[in-house]
Amino acid sequence: MGNSDSNASIKALHTNYMVIRNIKDDPRYGEGRIVQQKQTKQEAFQKEINLTDEDKFKKFKVLLEKKESNKYENLINVTKLYFHEESQFCGQFFQIYILLEYIPQSLKETIEKRLTNKQYFKEKELMQILKGCIDALFILQSQNITHQAIRPETISYQEQQQLVKLSDPTVSGLLSSFQLVVQEELKQINQYYLSPQLMQSLNDEVQPQHNPYKSDVYSLGMTMLHLSTLNNCDDCYDIPKLKVLLQQVQRRLQQIETTFSSQYVSLLRKMLLLNEDQRPDFIQLKYELQASQSSQSQFYEEQQVIQIQKALQVQNYEQIIETSPIQLQSMQMFMNSEERNNLKIQQSNQSIKNSQIQKSQELRQSQQSNQSIYIERNEVKELRPDISDHIKILPLSEQIAEPSGIDDNIGNQIGIDKSIHITNEPEQQNILMPVTSFETSQQYEQFIKMQQSKSNYYITDQSQKVDQNMRFINSINTKRSDIEKVIEIYPNGSKYDGEKQNGLRQGYDNGGVYEGQWYDNKMHGNGTLFYASGKPAYEGQWVNDKFQGKGTLYNEEPQMLYSEFDYRDFDQVGEYWTKYVGQFYDDNKEGQGILYLSNGDKFDGTFIQDLISGLGRYIKVNGQIIQGRWWRNKLQQ
Repeated sequence: MGNSDSNASIKALHTNYMVIRNIKDDPRYGEGRIVQQKQTKQEAFQKEINLTDEDKFKKFKVLLEKKESNKYENLINVTKLYFHEESQFCGQFFQIYILLEYIPQSLKETIEKRLTNKQYFKEKELMQILKGCIDALFILQSQNITHQAIRPETISYQEQQQLVKLSDPTVSGLLSSFQLVVQEELKQINQYYLSPQLMQSLNDEVQPQHNPYKSDVYSLGMTMLHLSTLNNCDDCYDIPKLKVLLQQVQRRLQQIETTFSSQYVSLLRKMLLLNEDQRPDFIQLKYELQASQSSQSQFYEEQQVIQIQKALQVQNYEQIIETSPIQLQSMQMFMNSEERNNLKIQQSNQSIKNSQIQKSQELRQSQQSNQSIYIERNEVKELRPDISDHIKILPLSEQIAEPSGIDDNIGNQIGIDKSIHITNEPEQQNILMPVTSFETSQQYEQFIKMQQSKSNYYITDQSQKVDQNMRFINSINTKRSDIEKVIEIYPNGSKYDGEKQNGLRQGYDNGGVYEGQWYDNKMHGNGTLFYASGKPAYEGQWVNDKFQGKGTLYNEEPQMLYSEFDYRDFDQVGEYWTKYVGQFYDDNKEGQGILYLSNGDKFDGTFIQDLISGLGRYIKVNGQIIQGRWWRNKLQQ
C-alpha cells in the first residue's frame, strides 16, 4: 500500500466518523474509543494497532480482512478496516484501525438492573443466552481460538433481542482471566469464575496444564448459575486456600432444581463437573444441545398428535350420540341403574361409623400422596449420576444437619397395601366406555344385567374392605407415631429426603452423596455412594456407615495398563484396576472377591484387610490361569 492510498484511507475514517469518548480498559473490547457514523448515527468501537514489522502487518491484515468478510450472530464482528503506512527515518510504521460492532451493555449490567427490580430470568431466556454463548465459542474452537475470559462482564447482551455476543480475543487482545488474577495479585479472584484446574495452578504457583476449552465451559457454567439466581457465585470459591468449593457449587445446583427443568439443570451439572476429562468442550456441547432440542421438538409434535387424536375421539363420540337414539336411550337407562346402585351402596355404608369413613378418606389421600412422591422419586433417580459433584465425601457421622421440618404432604409408601381401594371409579370408567359401541337394545340389556350382578357383589366386598382398612390404619398410626418425613440439605451439599425416628435418619434417602437405606442416622442396609463426578463409588451392603457384606467398589479414574501385570506383586497395582466385586467387612475387602484390572486380567480369590491373602487364581485376558497362594499381596507358591 502506498502512502497516498494510506492517507486516503485515514482521511475517509476521519470524514465519516466522529469520536464520542475514549475507553481505557473495557472488559469486552479493551482499550479504544467509541465512534459514531456521522450520517447513520451508528456507534462502533474503534481499536488502533501499531506495528513496525512489515511481515507481521501483512499477516495480520489478511487475518482481519477475512474476519471482516465473516458475519456471525453471536460474535462481535469486524465492520470496517482502515490501514495507514508511514515511512520514517528509522524505518516503516504501520497502523491498523479496526471498527467493531458496539453493544453498550454487558450481562453484568443486566444482572444488576434485574436484581434491583427483582426481575428474574425465565428459563427460555437463560437457554437463549446459553445457546448463544455455546454457538460463539463453538465457532472460536473450530478456528482453534480460546476465549479464556468468560464471565458476566465479558458477555455483551442486547436485552430486547435476547442476543448475546462475545468478543474474538485475536481482535480484542484481552488478557485471560487467569492472567488478570495473577497480574492483580489474586485480588477479587472469586469474580473471575476460574475452573478447578486453574485454581489448582494458582495454588501450586505453576503455569496451567489444562484444556482451555473445557475451562471455558466451566466458567460459562458458573456464569449461568449466577444468571439463574441473580446472585453471584463468590461463595463457591475459597480465596485463602485457592480452590473451588465444589460442595457449595452442588448446593447451588440443588437450589435451582425446584425452579428450572431437569434438562437445564442437568446441562449445567455437566458443565460444572470437577473432572476435566468428563466435562464436555464446546463442540460436544453444541451437538448435545442440538440433540436435546431435536428430542424436545419431537416430544411437542407427539403431544400435538395425541391432542388431535383425543379431539377426533370426542368428535366421533358426539356424532354417535347425536345419530343413535337407541344408544342415547341406553345411556339414560344406564344412568338410572347407576343411581339405584349408588343408593344401595349408601344404605350399606350407613352401618359404618363416621370416624371410620373419615379415616378411610385419610388413607386414600395418603395413597395418592404416595403415588405422587413415587413418581417424583423416579424423576430424581434419573438425575442421580449428576447430583453429587464433590471433592471429598464426608462420613455421615461428621456432617452437621440443619434444622428440619415435617412435610405434611409427604407420605410413606413403605408397608402400604396398594391392593386396598375404597372408590369404585376405575369400575365406572370400564362401564361407561363400551356403551357407545352397542348396536342393539338386546345387547345393552345383557350388559346391564351383568353390571348389576357385579354391583351387588361389589357392595358386600366394599364393606369388608373398609373394615379391614380401619384396622390397618389404627395399627400403622400406633407404630409410626414417632416417625417423621423430612428433607434436609447439609453444609457439604448432600441431601437427605427420607424418614426420621426420634430425630435420627431412618428408612430411605433420595438425594445427595448417598442413595439408599438408613438406620439410626447411619447408612445401613443397601445403598449407593457416588463420586464427585457422579459416577458410582460403591454399591452394595452397608453396616453403620461402612462397607460390609456384598458389594462393588469402583475406581473413578483407572489408569490404562497396556502390558502384562506382574501378578506376583499386587503392591504394584496402583490405579491399574477398574472395580472389585465381592465381600467387605469394616470398609475393607474381606473374604472372596474378584479384582478387575484395566488390561482385562482379573484376580479371583481371598482378601484379608484389603490385601490379597490366601488361595486364588490370576486369570489373564488370553485365558491363561495361574493358581497359587498369596500373602499380603505377594505370591508365595
